[in-house]
Amino acid sequence: AETLAAAAPAVGTADRPLVAPPPTGAPATRLEGLVQVDSQTVRIAGDGEFAYSTFRLENPERFVIDLDGVFNASDRSTLPVGGAEVDQVRVSQFRTDPLPVSRVVFDLATQAVPRIDRTPGGLVVRFGDAETLAEEIAAVPEAAPATVVDEPAPAALPAAPAPEAAITAAVAPTPATSRPASTRATVADFEAADMQQDESPAMVTSGVPVEAPRTLASIEAGQTLTGAKKEYFGEPISMTLRDADVREVLRSFARISGLNVVIQPGVKGTVTVELERVPWDQALDQILKINNLGYELDGNIMRIAPVEVLEQEARRTQALQQAQALSIPLRTVVKRLSYSTAGEIAGLLSRGGAEGILSQRGTVIIDARTNTLVIKELPSYMDTVLAVIDTLDVPEPQVMIEAKIIETTKQFSRSLGISWGFEGIADAAHGNSTTLQFPNHGTVDGGVGLLTGGANGFIDMTLGNILDTFSLNARLQAAESEGLVTVLSAPKISTLNNNSASIQSGVQLPIQTVANNTVTVQFVNATLRLDVTPHVTAEGTILMDINVQKREPQLAFIVPGASNAPISTKEARTRVIVRDGGTTVIGGIYKVSNDNGQDRVPGLSNVPLLGHLFKNRRMRNENDEMLIFITPRVIKL
Repeated sequence: AETLAAAAPAVGTADRPLVAPPPTGAPATRLEGLVQVDSQTVRIAGDGEFAYSTFRLENPERFVIDLDGVFNASDRSTLPVGGAEVDQVRVSQFRTDPLPVSRVVFDLATQAVPRIDRTPGGLVVRFGDAETLAEEIAAVPEAAPATVVDEPAPAALPAAPAPEAAITAAVAPTPATSRPASTRATVADFEAADMQQDESPAMVTSGVPVEAPRTLASIEAGQTLTGAKKEYFGEPISMTLRDADVREVLRSFARISGLNVVIQPGVKGTVTVELERVPWDQALDQILKINNLGYELDGNIMRIAPVEVLEQEARRTQALQQAQALSIPLRTVVKRLSYSTAGEIAGLLSRGGAEGILSQRGTVIIDARTNTLVIKELPSYMDTVLAVIDTLDVPEPQVMIEAKIIETTKQFSRSLGISWGFEGIADAAHGNSTTLQFPNHGTVDGGVGLLTGGANGFIDMTLGNILDTFSLNARLQAAESEGLVTVLSAPKISTLNNNSASIQSGVQLPIQTVANNTVTVQFVNATLRLDVTPHVTAEGTILMDINVQKREPQLAFIVPGASNAPISTKEARTRVIVRDGGTTVIGGIYKVSNDNGQDRVPGLSNVPLLGHLFKNRRMRNENDEMLIFITPRVIKL
């Protein structure tokens, strides 16, 4: 069996699991089952050696092993253990794509520390308290230290003194969160209490040559470590230290990092840490933090000192630089601007106080007549100030915005009307008087008048008898109209980037109001208006705040006796982004109006067939549609 890292406790988190070295034998592809060896030990059986990673979860306490490239073939999903440390073990298929992963979860009763042994037929996981496992680690024979297996041939490290602390350095050139391709973890032991300055306090070896060790690439030379969050790029190492002398531990990082380390006199203390596969620069940060230490880089020399010492040096250096700056003569530059106003640029340079672009001695004088800046500044600042001015004093793009308002009105109407009447006469003149004294003669007439107004076509018909004692006349009327009206309004305007522009065309209508016998006239705009503010983005698209408005009088709707005409308003206000030269629809209105009506004689109009003589019909359909198009174009100067 192969014991990993001298049976060191394996601790990881869900977002940073510990990845075990790859198997040296045939890799397992199936999890055959779980076997309880005793109350503290469980064997995970498989068809080969498992590639795996581990991490711990809290609330409740759980220890998780993910078996990579393995399908779960276990006949049961839960193994009750009932031990003092392990309550039960659960197994499931965590995922199948793109790489199958089987997950084994140990439900813990305490904060037990696991020991994992890899065997050709799986894994043996044993739980116990930290002291028990520490004793087992210390009991490793002095003549048989932890070994390193590098493909294709194994190699053993020389024996070290009785191990009080161990450092494991994984030097494969991969990030700390990725699995090494072929290099196994290297373990070396040293005794912190007996370290000598001329001996390496930690032996770090590698299965592959290391030509260029990584340095603290994220820290500039001369900066002091303050504990700010940053990314770490060092090679992953494992480290277990108990009351180790901090000076000896810091010297060990000289070999790990490839840097020359200088330690300030007065640095002292002890270190107790337990780290598993963390970047070496992150491990160094943590060790420095707990001892209130910092460092600064000067080339490949790393100087380590107490934080307060480095802060005092930084303050003295800053004070010296400020004193030197006061003795340097100022440089004067007259800068004439072409596209920006002197007041705007001067405000930007002076904004921010001590953290602004100008130094504390720098000044700017504005000559508005010639649009010129007179700048007095330290020579070391002047180049930066002039570079900022040149960056800001550039021509702004000019944008042409064209709006098209298309209005379409389509209408159709049809009407059918009828008018008819009759007259009957009985008297002596027509030879058909009655033979009665009363009534001796009479006249009877009637009719229906249901004609429609407006221009129309009609047919008239009159009928009567030979004596002209009875006559019948009728008029049949029919009308139909159809219309299509299209109105195109196209306002267009140009403006500079980030500048608003407006254009309008129309009339002003006088509106009379009477109050306290006083007539007041106000003028109201009935215009076509376009307001726009463009912004050309870095990608070349155009962001616009747009307001398009069309207001026109409706003379047909003037109230009789009134002098004020109602105003029809169509308006769209929006913000859109359009590519250069592209067209977009920012709004539209579609209105449909249908009018169907009848005029008729009650009762008689409902008689089948004959009812058509007592009613007329009218129909009117009207469709109104309005669309607003916007097309911006950047004008090349």
